[in-house]
Amino acid sequence: MNEFCFVDSPIGVLELEAESNFISRIKFKEGDSLQLFKERKQNSESPILVKASKQIDEYFNGNRKFLIYHLS
Repeated sequence: MNEFCFVDSPIGVLELEAESNFISRIKFKEGDSLQLFKERKQNSESPILVKASKQIDEYFNGNRKFLIYHLS
């Protein structure tokens, strides 16, 4: 089953999708606000998505220079 979550970033809202324990897609969501995305059902409890979201936040806050993902 594919799982997904939305991340607010300085460059826009990102949709992260995971398959098993791998990130399968990261894409920009245009035209809708983060609040609208948060109202949609998302599986943000997935460990890989939680880790990826945290890394993205750390990167844009200047606390990380590299993002480390397992990509499918």
